[in-house]
Amino acid sequence: MPENPSQRVISAGAGSRRGLLKASLAGALGLPFATPWGDSVPVQAAISVAIRDAHPLAAPLRQATPIATPSGDPAAAIEAIARDAMTTYGLRAMILQVQIAGEGIVTLALGESMTGVPATPEMHFRNGAVAISYVSTLLLLLVDDGVITLDDSLSNWLPDLPDSDGVTLRMLANMTAGYPDYVQNAAFIDAYYADPFWQWAPEELIDFGLSTPRLFAPGTNWDYSHTDYVILGRALEAITGQTLDALLQEKVLTPSVLPTQSVRRPPRFPNRCCMPSAPNAARS
Repeated sequence: MPENPSQRVISAGAGSRRGLLKASLAGALGLPFATPWGDSVPVQAAISVAIRDAHPLAAPLRQATPIATPSGDPAAAIEAIARDAMTTYGLRAMILQVQIAGEGIVTLALGESMTGVPATPEMHFRNGAVAISYVSTLLLLLVDDGVITLDDSLSNWLPDLPDSDGVTLRMLANMTAGYPDYVQNAAFIDAYYADPFWQWAPEELIDFGLSTPRLFAPGTNWDYSHTDYVILGRALEAITGQTLDALLQEKVLTPSVLPTQSVRRPPRFPNRCCMPSAPNAARS
Protein backbone atom coordinates (compact mmCIF):
# COMPACT_ATOMS: atom_id res chain seq x y z
CA MET A 1 0.00 0.00 0.00
CA PRO A 2 1.39 3.48 -0.90
CA GLU A 3 2.67 5.47 2.03
CA ASN A 4 0.44 8.30 3.21
CA PRO A 5 2.44 11.53 2.72
CA SER A 6 1.01 13.00 5.92
CA GLN A 7 2.79 10.27 7.95
CA ARG A 8 6.31 10.85 6.66
CA VAL A 9 7.84 13.73 8.54
CA ILE A 10 6.34 14.14 12.00
CA SER A 11 6.09 10.86 13.90
CA ALA A 12 4.58 10.18 17.29
CA GLY A 13 7.53 8.12 18.53
CA ALA A 14 8.16 8.86 22.18
CA GLY A 15 11.71 9.86 23.01
CA SER A 16 12.37 11.54 19.66
CA ARG A 17 10.70 14.87 20.32
CA ARG A 18 13.31 16.24 22.70
CA GLY A 19 15.84 15.30 20.04
CA LEU A 20 13.96 17.49 17.58
CA LEU A 21 14.48 20.41 19.93
CA LYS A 22 18.22 19.76 19.83
CA ALA A 23 18.11 19.59 16.04
CA SER A 24 16.24 22.87 15.96
CA LEU A 25 18.94 24.49 18.04
CA ALA A 26 21.67 23.22 15.73
CA GLY A 27 19.84 24.91 12.90
CA ALA A 28 19.51 28.12 14.90
CA LEU A 29 23.24 28.10 15.51
CA GLY A 30 23.91 27.79 11.78
CA LEU A 31 25.88 24.54 11.83
CA PRO A 32 27.03 24.00 9.18
CA PHE A 33 27.06 27.40 7.50
CA ALA A 34 25.14 27.35 4.24
CA THR A 35 24.16 30.06 1.78
CA PRO A 36 20.64 30.21 0.32
CA TRP A 37 22.12 28.65 -2.80
CA GLY A 38 23.21 25.50 -0.96
CA ASP A 39 26.95 26.13 -1.40
CA SER A 40 28.04 25.41 2.15
CA VAL A 41 31.51 24.02 1.62
CA PRO A 42 33.79 26.76 0.21
CA VAL A 43 33.33 29.44 2.90
CA GLN A 44 33.26 27.03 5.84
CA ALA A 45 36.23 25.02 4.55
CA ALA A 46 38.30 28.09 3.81
CA ILE A 47 37.70 29.54 7.27
CA SER A 48 38.51 26.15 8.85
CA VAL A 49 41.83 26.02 7.01
CA ALA A 50 42.69 29.59 8.01
CA ILE A 51 42.05 28.77 11.67
CA ARG A 52 43.84 25.41 11.58
CA ASP A 53 46.98 26.92 10.11
CA ALA A 54 47.23 29.51 12.88
CA HIS A 55 45.74 27.91 15.99
CA PRO A 56 46.93 24.67 17.66
CA LEU A 57 43.50 23.82 19.11
CA ALA A 58 41.97 23.75 15.65
CA ALA A 59 43.98 20.76 14.39
CA PRO A 60 40.89 18.51 14.02
CA LEU A 61 39.41 20.94 11.46
CA ARG A 62 41.29 19.37 8.58
CA GLN A 63 39.96 19.31 5.03
CA ALA A 64 40.59 16.59 2.45
CA THR A 65 41.34 19.28 -0.12
CA PRO A 66 42.78 22.38 1.60
CA ILE A 67 41.77 25.76 0.24
CA ALA A 68 44.55 28.33 -0.11
CA THR A 69 44.25 31.26 2.32
CA PRO A 70 46.61 34.07 3.27
CA SER A 71 49.23 32.96 5.80
CA GLY A 72 49.90 34.76 9.06
CA ASP A 73 47.12 36.50 10.98
CA PRO A 74 44.06 34.17 11.06
CA ALA A 75 41.68 37.09 11.66
CA ALA A 76 42.91 38.81 8.51
CA ALA A 77 42.60 35.57 6.55
CA ILE A 78 39.04 35.01 7.75
CA GLU A 79 38.08 38.60 6.93
CA ALA A 80 39.48 38.17 3.42
CA ILE A 81 37.38 35.04 2.95
CA ALA A 82 34.29 36.82 4.25
CA ARG A 83 34.75 39.78 1.91
CA ASP A 84 35.22 37.42 -1.01
CA ALA A 85 32.02 35.57 -0.05
CA MET A 86 30.07 38.83 0.01
CA THR A 87 31.15 39.53 -3.55
CA THR A 88 30.59 35.97 -4.75
CA TYR A 89 27.10 35.61 -3.27
CA GLY A 90 25.93 39.21 -3.64
CA LEU A 91 25.49 39.82 0.09
CA ARG A 92 24.95 43.35 1.32
CA ALA A 93 26.00 42.63 4.94
CA MET A 94 27.63 39.95 7.05
CA ILE A 95 28.20 39.38 10.77
CA LEU A 96 30.83 36.80 11.67
CA GLN A 97 32.38 35.39 14.83
CA VAL A 98 34.89 32.53 15.09
CA GLN A 99 35.89 30.94 18.42
CA ILE A 100 38.16 28.03 19.25
CA ALA A 101 37.74 26.43 22.69
CA GLY A 102 36.09 29.62 23.90
CA GLU A 103 38.89 31.86 22.65
CA GLY A 104 37.75 34.58 20.25
CA ILE A 105 39.62 34.51 16.96
CA VAL A 106 37.66 37.19 15.14
CA THR A 107 34.42 39.14 15.43
CA LEU A 108 33.52 41.45 12.58
CA ALA A 109 30.64 43.06 10.71
CA LEU A 110 30.86 43.99 7.05
CA GLY A 111 28.68 46.04 4.72
CA GLU A 112 25.43 47.88 5.36
CA SER A 113 22.23 46.41 6.77
CA MET A 114 20.35 49.11 4.88
CA THR A 115 21.66 52.09 2.95
CA GLY A 116 23.42 54.35 5.44
CA VAL A 117 23.13 51.79 8.29
CA PRO A 118 26.44 49.95 8.78
CA ALA A 119 26.21 46.40 10.06
CA THR A 120 27.49 45.91 13.62
CA PRO A 121 28.19 42.71 15.64
CA GLU A 122 25.40 43.67 18.07
CA MET A 123 22.68 43.45 15.44
CA HIS A 124 20.04 40.72 15.44
CA PHE A 125 18.90 38.48 12.58
CA ARG A 126 15.49 37.32 11.55
CA ASN A 127 15.87 33.57 11.89
CA GLY A 128 13.47 32.81 9.05
CA ALA A 129 12.61 29.16 8.49
CA VAL A 130 14.26 28.10 11.77
CA ALA A 131 11.01 29.31 13.35
CA ILE A 132 9.24 26.38 11.63
CA SER A 133 11.33 24.00 13.75
CA TYR A 134 10.41 26.02 16.84
CA VAL A 135 6.67 25.75 16.11
CA SER A 136 6.82 22.02 15.33
CA THR A 137 8.81 21.50 18.55
CA LEU A 138 6.11 23.35 20.48
CA LEU A 139 3.48 21.09 18.88
CA LEU A 140 5.34 17.93 19.89
CA LEU A 141 5.89 19.19 23.44
CA LEU A 142 2.13 19.64 23.79
CA VAL A 143 1.67 16.10 22.46
CA ASP A 144 4.17 14.85 25.05
CA ASP A 145 2.20 16.65 27.76
CA GLY A 146 -1.02 14.90 26.68
CA VAL A 147 -2.76 18.12 25.73
CA ILE A 148 -3.37 17.03 22.11
CA THR A 149 -2.53 14.29 19.63
CA LEU A 150 -1.01 14.71 16.19
CA ASP A 151 -4.13 13.30 14.57
CA ASP A 152 -6.57 15.72 16.18
CA SER A 153 -8.71 17.50 13.60
CA LEU A 154 -8.12 21.19 12.87
CA SER A 155 -11.89 21.66 12.97
CA ASN A 156 -11.76 21.32 16.75
CA TRP A 157 -10.26 24.82 16.96
CA LEU A 158 -10.58 26.49 13.55
CA PRO A 159 -13.82 25.09 12.12
CA ASP A 160 -14.35 27.94 9.65
CA LEU A 161 -11.23 27.16 7.59
CA PRO A 162 -11.87 25.25 4.34
CA ASP A 163 -11.45 21.47 4.72
CA SER A 164 -10.65 21.85 8.41
CA ASP A 165 -12.54 18.65 9.20
CA GLY A 166 -10.15 16.72 6.92
CA VAL A 167 -6.94 18.37 8.13
CA THR A 168 -5.00 17.20 11.18
CA LEU A 169 -2.30 18.89 13.22
CA ARG A 170 0.13 16.33 11.82
CA MET A 171 -0.70 17.41 8.25
CA LEU A 172 -0.06 21.05 9.09
CA ALA A 173 3.31 20.20 10.62
CA ASN A 174 4.21 17.92 7.68
CA MET A 175 3.01 20.49 5.12
CA THR A 176 0.63 17.93 3.66
CA ALA A 177 -2.56 19.85 4.53
CA GLY A 178 -2.82 21.26 1.01
CA TYR A 179 -3.15 24.94 1.92
CA PRO A 180 -1.16 26.84 -0.76
CA ASP A 181 1.94 28.80 0.26
CA TYR A 182 1.10 32.49 0.54
CA VAL A 183 4.74 33.40 -0.24
CA GLN A 184 4.18 32.20 -3.81
CA ASN A 185 1.02 34.30 -4.21
CA ALA A 186 1.55 37.08 -6.81
CA ALA A 187 -0.59 39.58 -4.90
CA PHE A 188 1.39 38.95 -1.71
CA ILE A 189 4.72 39.34 -3.54
CA ASP A 190 3.61 42.71 -4.98
CA ALA A 191 2.40 43.90 -1.57
CA TYR A 192 5.59 42.76 0.16
CA TYR A 193 7.93 44.57 -2.22
CA ALA A 194 5.77 47.68 -2.03
CA ASP A 195 6.15 47.74 1.78
CA PRO A 196 8.64 45.18 3.18
CA PHE A 197 8.19 46.27 6.80
CA TRP A 198 4.41 46.00 6.89
CA GLN A 199 3.30 44.00 9.93
CA TRP A 200 1.12 41.26 8.47
CA ALA A 201 -1.65 39.85 10.64
CA PRO A 202 -1.87 36.04 10.55
CA GLU A 203 -5.35 36.26 9.01
CA GLU A 204 -4.01 38.37 6.16
CA LEU A 205 -1.36 35.77 5.35
CA ILE A 206 -3.88 32.93 5.56
CA ASP A 207 -6.22 34.82 3.20
CA PHE A 208 -3.42 35.15 0.63
CA GLY A 209 -2.87 31.40 0.84
CA LEU A 210 -6.57 30.55 0.57
CA SER A 211 -6.95 32.82 -2.47
CA THR A 212 -4.51 30.58 -4.37
CA PRO A 213 -5.90 27.47 -6.12
CA ARG A 214 -5.42 24.29 -4.09
CA LEU A 215 -2.83 21.83 -5.44
CA PHE A 216 -4.12 18.70 -3.70
CA ALA A 217 -6.59 17.36 -1.15
CA PRO A 218 -5.47 17.18 2.50
CA GLY A 219 -3.05 14.35 3.24
CA THR A 220 -2.55 13.25 -0.38
CA ASN A 221 0.67 15.09 -1.27
CA TRP A 222 3.30 17.51 0.06
CA ASP A 223 4.17 21.11 -0.76
CA TYR A 224 6.27 23.62 1.19
CA SER A 225 3.73 25.93 2.78
CA HIS A 226 4.21 28.84 5.16
CA THR A 227 0.41 29.00 5.24
CA ASP A 228 0.25 25.61 6.97
CA TYR A 229 2.45 26.93 9.78
CA VAL A 230 0.56 30.19 10.22
CA ILE A 231 -2.60 28.09 10.57
CA LEU A 232 -0.82 25.71 12.96
CA GLY A 233 0.25 28.70 15.06
CA ARG A 234 -3.34 29.89 15.25
CA ALA A 235 -4.47 26.42 16.25
CA LEU A 236 -1.84 26.20 19.02
CA GLU A 237 -3.04 29.56 20.36
CA ALA A 238 -6.62 28.29 20.41
CA ILE A 239 -5.56 25.03 22.08
CA THR A 240 -3.61 26.70 24.89
CA GLY A 241 -5.31 30.07 25.27
CA GLN A 242 -1.89 31.76 24.99
CA THR A 243 -0.30 33.81 22.24
CA LEU A 244 2.19 32.01 20.01
CA ASP A 245 5.05 34.35 20.92
CA ALA A 246 4.51 33.72 24.64
CA LEU A 247 4.29 29.95 24.07
CA LEU A 248 7.51 29.81 22.07
CA GLN A 249 9.38 31.90 24.60
CA GLU A 250 8.15 29.83 27.57
CA LYS A 251 8.38 26.31 26.16
CA VAL A 252 11.10 26.43 23.49
CA LEU A 253 13.47 29.39 23.64
CA THR A 254 13.88 29.85 27.40
CA PRO A 255 14.41 26.12 28.20
CA SER A 256 16.89 25.94 25.32
CA VAL A 257 19.05 28.67 26.88
CA LEU A 258 19.00 30.96 23.85
CA PRO A 259 19.20 34.33 25.62
CA THR A 260 19.48 36.42 22.46
CA GLN A 261 16.55 34.71 20.71
CA SER A 262 13.17 36.38 21.01
CA VAL A 263 9.77 36.28 19.33
CA ARG A 264 8.55 39.64 18.10
CA ARG A 265 5.44 40.40 16.10
CA PRO A 266 6.37 43.99 15.16
CA PRO A 267 9.23 44.37 12.63
CA ARG A 268 11.54 45.84 15.28
CA PHE A 269 14.60 44.38 16.97
CA PRO A 270 16.86 45.48 19.83
CA ASN A 271 20.14 46.98 18.63
CA ARG A 272 18.68 47.08 15.11
CA CYS A 273 18.45 44.22 12.69
CA CYS A 274 20.97 42.98 10.13
CA MET A 275 19.19 42.50 6.82
CA PRO A 276 21.77 41.02 4.44
CA SER A 277 19.51 40.75 1.39
CA ALA A 278 16.18 42.47 2.03
CA PRO A 279 14.82 45.23 -0.25
CA ASN A 280 15.94 48.71 0.80
CA ALA A 281 12.59 50.19 1.67
CA ALA A 282 10.77 51.19 4.83
CA ARG A 283 7.25 51.96 5.96
CA SER A 284 6.63 55.66 6.40
